[in-house]
Amino acid sequence: MPRRYSMTWEASRSRWRKLYKGKLYWVSTRALKAPPTKDGSYQAANAWWAQRRAELDGYKPPTQHEGVVQILQERLAWAQAHHQGKLADSLKETISLLETADDLHPSIASEFLGGLETYRRWSQRTQQAPDTVIDNNTIGHHVARWLENMRARAQLGQISPDRYDNVRDQIARFENFVGTELPVAAINEDVYEKYFLDLAGWARSPVTADGHLRVVKQFLHYLYGKRLIELPRNLKARQLRFKLTAKEIQVFSVEQVKELIAKSKGQSKLHILLGLNCGMGASDISELKQAEIDWRRGVITRKRGKTSDKDNVPTVQYKLWGETFALLKQFNTGNDPVLTTRRGGEWAFRRLRADGTLWRNDNVAPPFRRVLKACKLLGKGLSHYNLRKTSATLLESHSEYGRYVTHFLGHSPKGTAAKHYAAPSTELFDAAVTWLGRQYGL
Repeated sequence: MPRRYSMTWEASRSRWRKLYKGKLYWVSTRALKAPPTKDGSYQAANAWWAQRRAELDGYKPPTQHEGVVQILQERLAWAQAHHQGKLADSLKETISLLETADDLHPSIASEFLGGLETYRRWSQRTQQAPDTVIDNNTIGHHVARWLENMRARAQLGQISPDRYDNVRDQIARFENFVGTELPVAAINEDVYEKYFLDLAGWARSPVTADGHLRVVKQFLHYLYGKRLIELPRNLKARQLRFKLTAKEIQVFSVEQVKELIAKSKGQSKLHILLGLNCGMGASDISELKQAEIDWRRGVITRKRGKTSDKDNVPTVQYKLWGETFALLKQFNTGNDPVLTTRRGGEWAFRRLRADGTLWRNDNVAPPFRRVLKACKLLGKGLSHYNLRKTSATLLESHSEYGRYVTHFLGHSPKGTAAKHYAAPSTELFDAAVTWLGRQYGL
């Protein structure tokens, strides 16, 4: 019999969680006095939740025949979803009998799965192994299948590991809200509206709520593409949208940039210059390859690593400032990647572990925070990534070079002319980057 999980496992924190009636509940493996693994603690977590739920709303704890009852309840869900009224009534009677007959021997109870007319009629209708059909019909099953697809896309580089990690958490919330063992056909307009209202009351910001809702829509379209459901008709309803406002762009002032450069040294200084000169983030710095650098002319030619798989994203040629190029030659490893830590490690990475959890590391951030502290800028919501925004904002302020902001950021061109007719001028873009350096005193 497959394992049943009443709660959702959080591997990174060795704990279980459950969303029930709009409220989250957690319990750690330490509190359960169980091994810090999913397999070693799920039974204790199931028992803990049964007791906790009983305290919350008088829910009756599982009986000694709970395993058989759960399977029959799944078959009941299938029968109801497929409008099998007589079969559903028969299953209800069987479940009621098992829930009240405490003195029924387990061996007799198990016969309800294989020997009764209820089971025989159910098998004839499905013409498949019963557990397979019912499991394939549940929300829990299809969430797991969808996440497998998303994980495969992350491993192929089609989406980022960060994106997969966010999707996994966001769909888990929806799964817990609706119920893992409910048939997917039960997701209708009413369910979608209730989840929207639940998000509206739970999320700290409209951006967070909108992100969760977008993932649910993506999952529903996945189910629709598999011919498993009809899309809720209120999926595009205006009243079921979150109003998003533009977030203020935080940038460094020119004087602050000059101070950052003056008070940094070594690779930390190089990271700052690459952020300003080429709009590089930590991942871009870590992924820089020998083939992308012209060591004679002092030019970096590359696509952003984050979007390198997209055809419409430009390959940008950045002319390096003298100090940027000198430091790049100084710390060049001679191999790929071009830049590594003192111990030869990567400056930043995001990978998926074998269990699907995200493993991330950013070694660019700590030394940059030390420079921020020296400049008395720590704690103001600024990070290394704001250097990229600073140069883009400064370019935007120029009457002629402002049109090269999108190209500088490595984003796909906007508008018909930019996409199909007018390629950015290499000479003018070089002039724009040179002008940027002069503003910073380089």
